[in-house]
Amino acid sequence: MVNQVVYLAFESEALEKLSNQQDLYAPMMTRVLRSQFLKSRNTQIDAEIELDWDDQSVRFDVEIVSRTSPQLLEMKATKFKKLEGMNPQLIVVPYLSESVVNILKENRLSGLDLNGNYYIITPRLLAIRLDRKNEYRESATIRKIYAGTSSVVCRYLLTSQNTNLGVKDIAESIRKMGCEITEPTVSKVIKRLEEELILSRTEKGFKLLQRDKLLENLKNGYSEPKIVEQRRLKVPGGPLEFIRQSVGLKQKWCLSGTSSANRYTVATFPQAYEVYINEIPKEWLQWEDNRFFNFVYKKTSSDFVYFDRQESDGLYFCSKLQTYIELARGDKREKETGEPLRSEILE
Repeated sequence: MVNQVVYLAFESEALEKLSNQQDLYAPMMTRVLRSQFLKSRNTQIDAEIELDWDDQSVRFDVEIVSRTSPQLLEMKATKFKKLEGMNPQLIVVPYLSESVVNILKENRLSGLDLNGNYYIITPRLLAIRLDRKNEYRESATIRKIYAGTSSVVCRYLLTSQNTNLGVKDIAESIRKMGCEITEPTVSKVIKRLEEELILSRTEKGFKLLQRDKLLENLKNGYSEPKIVEQRRLKVPGGPLEFIRQSVGLKQKWCLSGTSSANRYTVATFPQAYEVYINEIPKEWLQWEDNRFFNFVYKKTSSDFVYFDRQESDGLYFCSKLQTYIELARGDKREKETGEPLRSEILE
């Protein structure tokens, strides 16, 4: 079945320049013979172009790559080379940097950028120009995709049983699981994961290529939630019963990862239970006690701690993944406690 490919801004701009700015690569002239907005098994290239100089011409099969990440370009070049075609192969990128040219050399591919630089190596044509400065700014991506709200996309892809979804469906699923997120954020995180070769697109959705690397990156890139207020209390009747009775399931809250550990693995009960919560009942302050406390509340609006929280017997526990990350970043005993969770998450 043929799937329609919606081109991003870069692809559209690249085709427009190749079509309408024919002297950008002077003394060569470019002509777009055809571009593919529908891809099937028999139509895998983005476009076919012709480079003319003097009274000669060479046709190329074209792959358009919107970002110059080495990992992404290596992956694209490898896949492109496997396609069988009658024409030499050429990659269009935002800018032909030294590292990009080296990848082209290694893969015996030609290249153009949107600044007028070119690296053309074929039996019939040898043309190189790499002195034009980069005036094309690549689309912004999220740098810290493993921290904060952006990390929730990674968490969803790692722990969800259904990845045969589009960007809109993933965003809706994440919101249903307790975290507000926009579709552009989901799209940008997915793009970064593709560039890092952790994720690949399929006809139906996405496929995780390196689950263990994704989990490791989430652990190492983790950033603590922003705590607006923190108080220590000695609450009556035990901390779990106290929060079960005084908060219930209507408010946004959950036990922290270290306080949720004994739900998911063999762990000792904490001396003081920690709770993430977005609003503090004022009456709680009457039990403030910094010496003999058994309960610590941490007021935070960082949604990622509430993502995929688990309800049981009137209590909210944070997710297994959040629990693992907090334990894995703790002391030796906590690391050992969390290790079984790592295997369960990767399975």
